Formats: sequence, C-alpha cells, structure tokens
Amino acid sequence: MKKRIKWIDTAKFLGIFAIYLGHFGEVAGRSLTFVYQYHVPLFFFLSGCMNSYDKEDDIVKFIKKKFKSIMIPFFCFSIFSLIIYAIFNNWDIELIKAQIIIILRGNIRNTYFAAALWFLSCLFLMEIIFKAFKIFKKKWVIFLLCLILFIVSEVFISPRPIAEPHWIYNLDSTFYYIVFYAIGYIIYPFILKLFKLDTKKKRKYFIVSGIIFTIYAVLVFFDLDYLKKFLTLIPIIRVLTPIFTALLLIGFNLILSRLLSEINLFNLIGSNSLYLCGNEFIIKLITSSLIELVGLKLSLPSPIHVYLYTMFLLIFSIKIIIPAEKKLISLISKELKIK
Repeated sequence: MKKRIKWIDTAKFLGIFAIYLGHFGEVAGRSLTFVYQYHVPLFFFLSGCMNSYDKEDDIVKFIKKKFKSIMIPFFCFSIFSLIIYAIFNNWDIELIKAQIIIILRGNIRNTYFAAALWFLSCLFLMEIIFKAFKIFKKKWVIFLLCLILFIVSEVFISPRPIAEPHWIYNLDSTFYYIVFYAIGYIIYPFILKLFKLDTKKKRKYFIVSGIIFTIYAVLVFFDLDYLKKFLTLIPIIRVLTPIFTALLLIGFNLILSRLLSEINLFNLIGSNSLYLCGNEFIIKLITSSLIELVGLKLSLPSPIHVYLYTMFLLIFSIKIIIPAEKKLISLISKELKIK
C-alpha cells in the first residue's frame, strides 16, 4: 500500500491515545473503564482492515515478512526497555536474566514491566493463524473459525476476570482478540466505500450511524450501558457481549477518525503507532525523569491533566524519541542483514 489512508492513521491515533490514557490508572477518571472496553480490540480490528492488502501467497515468505515488521521491533523495544529499566533500578545480572526469559516467551501479558509489548507478539501469532484460515476463501467460514476461538478463550481458557493470560507469546489472548481482526478484514471494503461520502445516501448513513454510535459511547462513558445489561440476560448471547460493546465503541472511533482525518498531527501520530506502542514504557519513564531533572514535579490531579499530558507524550515521542530509534533499529537490521 503506497498511499496511506488518513482516517486509518487517525483511528490509530485515537487508539494509542486511549492506551496511553488507560495506563495512567484511576487518575484517568471515567476514561479508565471506558477505554478498556475497546482500545485493544480497535487495534486488532484495524490490523484486520489492513489484511485486505495482503498479496503474499507463500506462507514461509509471509512469516518472514511479519517477523521482520513485528518481531524485530518487538525484540528491539523489549531490550531497549530492559536496558533503561535495569539502569534506572540498578538491577543485578540475575534480575536481568529473569526478564530476558520473559522476553523470549513473548512478554506474556502482565508479566513484563513494559506492559504494552504483549500486543506485538500476540499480533504476530494472529497474523499467522489468520493467514492459515484464509485457505478456506469464504469469509463467513473464516469469521466462524475466529468466533469459535473467541468462545473457547472466553469460556474454557481464561475466564475473566479471574484468570490472567499465561500462554507463550500470548496465544490465549490471540484466540480472544482474533474475532476483531476477522471483523475488520470482512467489513473494511464496506467502510472504505461509505467513508468516501461521495453520494447523498452515504452521507446520510454516515450521519445516522455517527449519532447512534455517539449516543452509545456517551452512555457507556457514564456507566449507563443498557445494551450490555440487556444482552447479559440472554444466556446464548451473554458470552458475546464484549464483542458487541467493543464494536459499537469502535464504530464511534471510526466515525470520529473520519471527521478528524485531515489533521496532519493526528495522521503522523497514528502512522507511528507501532513505535508508540513499543516505546510507551520508555517514553513515560524518560519524560518523567527529565521533568524531575529540571527541578519540576509531575502532578496529574485530574483527568484533564492526564489528557493533556498524554498528548504531550505522543508529540514529544514522534518529534524526538522515535526518529532516533528508527535510525538505530534500521542500523541493527542492516548489520544483521535482515531482508
């Protein structure tokens, strides 16, 4: 894909903003529970959208390509984070060895201090599994297989919220989130046509759907999710409730991303979402340390302060940290002759 799609990049910006915001915890206020209902599904959904451009037929070449684009950055981000954190906390060699083992296992969720990195190893496996499912050609069969994996994950592998993900390379999380990847893959062509807004009918659908998604998002933000309460009363549908909730909130984000798609700053941030995800821990640690170094105290007394600080972190990252890191990773790839 030679030309980037602006609303996709804007949607990635909204997603990475939500992830950074959510990781601040309780100080984020109502936003904490709100973003956790959709921000990770949103990224897998967008990854599924981009799968429509996959033209690679050879599975071995496909895996090599995904290893280079996902896992090489994953290992670089993990090692960079480990070096900085080890220096920051004056770790000994035994503690470092323990963290290296965690990295080699794929940074299973909630086991590595750089929490966001689990997403990359999870995505890597998801890309491969979905590639295998595509041999069935028919999209409804692919969706059904992914839905079965979701149900297996939700009911049998790690029933929430008691159990935590624990499979190597986050395979159990892959089973859970792959349904969002499949949905993105299936409905992307329809969204692409609708978002052109080149006819009166499309603009009407866009406005009506935007109003519906916005009303739902506002209700969820204020803990008034009546749809969720209704769905949980139906035994057969209850297990699918997280999918419905996430999809409606994803719809809200997509509508918003289309409206904001001409803002270049948002496009730039979104186009660097991989680096922003991988660098979240580094960015937050370095920024807070720099603030303290000049004699200031970082204080986030309210959600509005968290919103502003989150935006500052994203801008600081794409202007200062990420350009330097891209050059470093590129040099490493060349030295290792990764093609």
